[in-house]
Amino acid sequence: MMSKKKTGTLIGLAGVTMGLCVACGPADASASLPSYESLETAHQAVGELVDCMDDAPDSTLVYNDDGLTSTDSIKCTEEVEIFYFDSEESKEGTYSLLAEAEGTVRFAEGSNWFVVDYSDVATSSGMSDPIDVAQLAEDLDARYTEVE
Repeated sequence: MMSKKKTGTLIGLAGVTMGLCVACGPADASASLPSYESLETAHQAVGELVDCMDDAPDSTLVYNDDGLTSTDSIKCTEEVEIFYFDSEESKEGTYSLLAEAEGTVRFAEGSNWFVVDYSDVATSSGMSDPIDVAQLAEDLDARYTEVE
């Protein structure tokens, strides 16, 4: 018989895992999503649908247990950023790190890119209006996910 403390810990971990998997999809689902040739082409596609800032701030620095994660990204607004990836592993790693933020994070996800809106994250500056990420995903034939 398991102790109450150990059972509670396992249930807590399962709850966290299930919560993160709200945004999970089948492993081969990325293959059917749209892709872009570069960060610039992804930025152009998003920029046709979203009013991106001309003088957007610097890209977000993403850290994991090993330190700074290499990312290729550009901010569209203060809280909306476009990420482009050379590998599925890099995309999944960055997605997981951003999804762990305290608050609601919204993604429009393609096969080798995603747009993330972290305007409802605790550390957000709140300096720009949130965008309709669900509509953006629909317009780009991408997958919309929301992680709380």
